[in-house]
Amino acid sequence: MIASQRKAHKFIWLGIAIVIPILLFFVIRNLDISPAQTTVKGDKIVAKKVGKTVEIKLGRSFVSPSAVVYELNPDGDPEKVLGQLKGAGDYSFEASKGTLGIRVVDEIKKEELFKIEF
Repeated sequence: MIASQRKAHKFIWLGIAIVIPILLFFVIRNLDISPAQTTVKGDKIVAKKVGKTVEIKLGRSFVSPSAVVYELNPDGDPEKVLGQLKGAGDYSFEASKGTLGIRVVDEIKKEELFKIEF
């Protein structure tokens, strides 16, 4: 490598070393990485909202075999069915961005088992 190439090589790598952290700063600045997680502990249920996903951890099964999870939304729209809780375990449901909470209902007896707001 001759002197002019070494000089150009040094300035190019110096420019890259300065530009990449600046670009990374602007990219990371617009990401939604806030730890806005709300965890609510009920008698046997733990629910948290992470972004658009509602995660539910069910410690033990409900007596009712038909526990259906509905989302609570601020728009006053009819509640959207997220899914069904079949037994103890971890569940993950995709919800709307503006979900205020969840409601777990026994569809056979038409009674509310849990209502959790985030």
